[in-house]
Amino acid sequence: MKFRGEWIMTNIFDNDIQSLAITDTVKNLFYTPFSVVIEIDLEFVPENLKSIILYELDREYRHQNRLKPTKVDFDNNRNIIALYGGYNSDLQKTERMVKDILIKRRINEYVAVPHAERQDKIIILKREHSEQQGIYHCRHCAMAFDDEIQLSAHLRMHYFI
Repeated sequence: MKFRGEWIMTNIFDNDIQSLAITDTVKNLFYTPFSVVIEIDLEFVPENLKSIILYELDREYRHQNRLKPTKVDFDNNRNIIALYGGYNSDLQKTERMVKDILIKRRINEYVAVPHAERQDKIIILKREHSEQQGIYHCRHCAMAFDDEIQLSAHLRMHYFI
């Protein structure tokens, strides 16, 4: 409940209601979302494509999280892009953003997949390596499938539309 710029919290102790007024500065301390770090592994991407992916990712990530403190950092020694902050920092949205970048820039031979062991990491690898692991991606929309039969049925839908 908001009352004259102050937030009112009510606590019930032994059937007594106490009201605590919390100023906006204190409210911001407690209600600020924690920053999330998502890593994107570029170990299997050639050098000429790394700069393209990094540029597009930095541009798109800042655009999606405008007015929010964000940071895109690239560690050249480990081939890792780290995305800091932003309220849209969840793995599925970031994975979709990377897939869209790969499609937009016509980098068809690489796909983005979530890391098998870490929940906060995405790997960009060759399409053939992904298929060896049993993940098949559509070349048009980058949707992932479990087998070639599902992928071929999906590809037919692209041609009908």
